[in-house]
Amino acid sequence: MKTAVNLFLWTDFVQEEHLKHFTELKQAGYDGVEIPLLMGEAAHYQRFARAIQDEGLECIATSNCMPDKNLISGDASERQRAIDHLKWAVDMSHILDSRLIGGPIHSTPGQFTGEPPTKNEQGWAAEGLHQVATYSLQNDIHLAVEYLNRFESYLACSMQITLDLVQAVDHSHVGIHLDTHHAHYEENDIAAAIILAKGHIKHVQLSESNRGTAGKGLINFAEVVEALKQIAYDQWITIEAFSDKNPTLVKALHLWRPLYESEEEVYRAGIHLIKKLWWELLTEPSQLTNTKNC
Repeated sequence: MKTAVNLFLWTDFVQEEHLKHFTELKQAGYDGVEIPLLMGEAAHYQRFARAIQDEGLECIATSNCMPDKNLISGDASERQRAIDHLKWAVDMSHILDSRLIGGPIHSTPGQFTGEPPTKNEQGWAAEGLHQVATYSLQNDIHLAVEYLNRFESYLACSMQITLDLVQAVDHSHVGIHLDTHHAHYEENDIAAAIILAKGHIKHVQLSESNRGTAGKGLINFAEVVEALKQIAYDQWITIEAFSDKNPTLVKALHLWRPLYESEEEVYRAGIHLIKKLWWELLTEPSQLTNTKNC
């Protein structure tokens, strides 16, 4: 198991001013950084790949479909733009030496038709993801499909639905991205959902119920970690919270109020939570009842 922080904590587009955070995260005890791949050129990510390596960190990535690049659009040209965008993300991931792209890569967040997903939309998502995964094989990059809550996605908004989608894609390099924030909204039992998807979960983000500091909200992270241990999950665990100073993130995620005291609070509490739960509490199952003491 390796640990990282998603750079959404500061920005949706990592630039020179964010390099200092690589050092901070390394000193805090993280193994890597999770880089958003939404825009930019190859030369830009080549510079950051060197900076990440120089800091002794590893890298993983996230991306998503965009407003005019929707994998389930009724417009074939827009679906192709989505495939091209995700292939670009694969290329940038390779530059960053990332072997994983997570995120809502199945469709565009926040776009709705007012109806449940159609058979065509489900088929377009599966077909598009299969194309991108086949492209990603050349660099052995895996795709992890993140389901969102019902207010952000109508195509993939539960573990069962996402498992069905991933099984329809039927590709060795496609699995599930679990984000605890969305699971908190949509699952009756997060632990049961994790066990349901045994063998298919390729990435995990610990994100609090209110998007703030993990461990200070409503999510029972001890239960989450216990279930992950039960299915022998041993890949990346990322802390995810979002900057309320970035206009794009504020608008997209409705961050109308501060959710934490400082970014440092988020990443320090995050690494403490992971280490406490992963390495200590699980040796004493009777203590797996409350993350507030972590």
